[in-house]
Amino acid sequence: MAWSDKVKNEVLVKCGRHCCICHKFCGIKIELHHIIHKSEGGKENVENCIPLCFDCHADQRSYDHNHPKGTKYSREELKRHREKWYKMVGQNLGTGNIDHLEQDIATFKVIFETIPTNSIAHLREWDFGRRWFSMIPIRPLQLLNLKIKNEPWIEFFDSDLESLKLNLIDLITDFEARMVKDTFYYRDGNPDSHCIPREWSEPHSGNYQPERYENAVKFFNDKADEISEAYVDFVILSRRKLGVII
Repeated sequence: MAWSDKVKNEVLVKCGRHCCICHKFCGIKIELHHIIHKSEGGKENVENCIPLCFDCHADQRSYDHNHPKGTKYSREELKRHREKWYKMVGQNLGTGNIDHLEQDIATFKVIFETIPTNSIAHLREWDFGRRWFSMIPIRPLQLLNLKIKNEPWIEFFDSDLESLKLNLIDLITDFEARMVKDTFYYRDGNPDSHCIPREWSEPHSGNYQPERYENAVKFFNDKADEISEAYVDFVILSRRKLGVII
């Protein structure tokens, strides 16, 4: 027996189609997880259901009890994650809670001041394939990610803004992970400048890897556009919801 339409409608509205663990907006890419498995007597009702993204749902299904690695989510933890997120979605801005509004404004300012708009504009305009060394203006992104990781209190009460923030951070994380793999420091190890190795594109360099070079160029160009678009969406909605003037 599958989840009933009544249960689906209720839990998807309560979570706003966001994952209850990582808070990412999922759209149609969302799954309903049994907190207590059906094989263990779990029912298919609202109380036993937690909406999750594909990745978080895979974490629940892939844990190997015979060879445990890491720490499994307990039933109580899943319920608390769910109730915390349902509450955030339910009390979204518009309720008139001035404390939440002020804290969300402060959170926005931390992010906005850490990564200036002109840095995003620079990233948007950069063409990694045309530059001789394909330099990457990465420093502002590192600063933003470092700030978020070191300050766990930077979380929006507004679920829409929190989702956009998480999407932006995920894109930056992907960018940085690929940077470690396919770039090196340029100008005597300057941490502000990275480049895709030029010799990958030169047939007589001794390290000719044209496919890797083209894949790297495409990835950084595409990801730079995605980061720019995500940042713009984040700033526009923040200004509309929070009334901030920048």
